[in-house]
Amino acid sequence: MGGRTMIKAAAVLITLGYCSLLVYQGGATYNSIESRPGQVNSIGSIESRPGHMHLVEFDNVLLKTLSSGQNKTKTEVSETDENNSKKKPIKVLQLTESNDGLLVKPILSEFNNKGENKIVLSDIFISVKTSTAYENTRLPIILKTWFQLAKEQIWFFTDVANATQQRMAGGHIISTKCHQGHQLLPLCCKTAQEYDTFLKSGKKWFCHFDDDNYVNVPQLVKVLQRYDPQKDWYLGRNSISYPLKMGKTISKKKRLYFSFMFATFGAGVCISRSLALKMIPIASANRFIGLCHRIKMPDDVTMGYIIEVLVKQKLTIVPEFHSHLENLKTMNPETFRDQISLSYSSDNTVNVSGFDNVTDPTRIYSLHCTLFPYFDICRNRDTIPLPPTPTRRPKKRKKKIKLNEKMYYYKYQRKRTPRESDEDEDSPVNAYRNVTTSKID
Repeated sequence: MGGRTMIKAAAVLITLGYCSLLVYQGGATYNSIESRPGQVNSIGSIESRPGHMHLVEFDNVLLKTLSSGQNKTKTEVSETDENNSKKKPIKVLQLTESNDGLLVKPILSEFNNKGENKIVLSDIFISVKTSTAYENTRLPIILKTWFQLAKEQIWFFTDVANATQQRMAGGHIISTKCHQGHQLLPLCCKTAQEYDTFLKSGKKWFCHFDDDNYVNVPQLVKVLQRYDPQKDWYLGRNSISYPLKMGKTISKKKRLYFSFMFATFGAGVCISRSLALKMIPIASANRFIGLCHRIKMPDDVTMGYIIEVLVKQKLTIVPEFHSHLENLKTMNPETFRDQISLSYSSDNTVNVSGFDNVTDPTRIYSLHCTLFPYFDICRNRDTIPLPPTPTRRPKKRKKKIKLNEKMYYYKYQRKRTPRESDEDEDSPVNAYRNVTTSKID
């Protein structure tokens, strides 16, 4: 009996020793200048020995660490590509002493000497919500103008994709199979798919625009460089100057009220990836549609409700966003280059010189050529597609019902409110009433 116990104990010890050896040799692969081993665990802590330098690859970043017995260790970081051929000392990591060794706290965002975040165009996911109702009016304007500035970053979300425009957009039109129209559920359905597509892209910023927006893409990148995508940012422009108040019934005698601000989608909204990840339990996998239906609010209001009320992150107002709700005609044309987005409507367009109103009724082509005059449409007017002539549906003629004198009396005269002219017996109204009533009698 004692022999079996000894054998079991030895087997357990051998198993534990083998597992500890695997853990010791596992983790993350790295290259060390000296052959002494170190360990990198899943949270990025480095078990190092004083006086030795290690080269550790952490999240595609090469850490050049000189360990010491002090509490803090300076770390030089170089950005590396897949072949580890190019190294640019642009990132900074701070290593602090802990019980498990040195804890790496990566600042994944890159900053230049001016303190601006080194965001590039490829870090931004730009979504444009459109519909088949505007595939011949609004969408061709975008494809000819600011889509050319960021062909790989812009994605269109529509009901059903048009084959011709799909080729013009390079396959960047996504058919959401949502219902057509500008009602609550179709809007929320498309926004939910925009959000889920952004999460799969791995980009640092999620920026939404409508199909009646013009986006100055270089200025968008420049403004986003002021903000760290690893922090929670909700950037946009409010359409109302006061917080929106909503209520929730808790019981028959108790109702909870709360207020929040929201950024209108008509001007454009940008959300950092850190904030988007916190919204996953609430907004991902079509949960956004259900919340829209539950609070009975549009997609931009629902987005503000999720971020400000549920996630507890305030809206940061960026004045460079503009929508058609503003008076665009009063804007100074000299400031157009500093704006992120502009818009248009039938009677509200920017005041910019360029093409005539027949060729460019929305003034978007003229605005684009003012900012970027090297495009072909600016040098050759014939490349601009003429706006389609609006087709009016024939009105259905209502059937005229002949009213006899008795029906006329009960429909108009009986419920008619008295007027001042009724006091005058010679008035036309009074005379006509006397005639009709006498015939009925």
